Amino acid sequence: EESTEIFLPVHTLFLHAILGQYELGAKCAKEKVVKQVKKIQSIGMSYCFVCFYSGISLYAMARKSGRYKRSANSCRMALHKAVKKGNPNAVHHVKFLDAEHEALSSRSKAALDLYQEAISFAGRLGFLQDVALANERYAQLLLDSSDPDLNTDEASFRIQESIKYYSEWGAEKKVRLLKDQYADII
Repeated sequence: EESTEIFLPVHTLFLHAILGQYELGAKCAKEKVVKQVKKIQSIGMSYCFVCFYSGISLYAMARKSGRYKRSANSCRMALHKAVKKGNPNAVHHVKFLDAEHEALSSRSKAALDLYQEAISFAGRLGFLQDVALANERYAQLLLDSSDPDLNTDEASFRIQESIKYYSEWGAEKKVRLLKDQYADII
């Protein structure tokens, strides 16, 4: 019963991050998931998985509203600790949340480099969903930026890459959502 109690919120959090429902994901992370880390670890769920997908939604909402920054950074720092302890599967998560952190801090060029690194590491490890999501967040940063050096051609390429990897992963609903959302640039 205890594992069911946490299993649903954790996987709901994952879906919110993947589907771009960041506000719902951030609320889920703050209210239901992050507070139950001990339970998550006790039933064998990956703490890194939880920190990563919590961090994605929390950073997305921090960029949008200014709220959630402290919680997002806590997730990022927890992943840094996991990498220092030798978890090879958390490296791309760290790069990704570092990119989100740089984007939030208005350091777009550093963020773009870190997104590239996250995409590369995730791809080498076969995390297609994370490659797709990093490309999507990379494109969104380009589209949100007022920097004239950042262009929509690259954003279009990143969305197309995101669509390709979500399709390879089998997430056809997400592919349709992206095609609809970004129809004007792809």
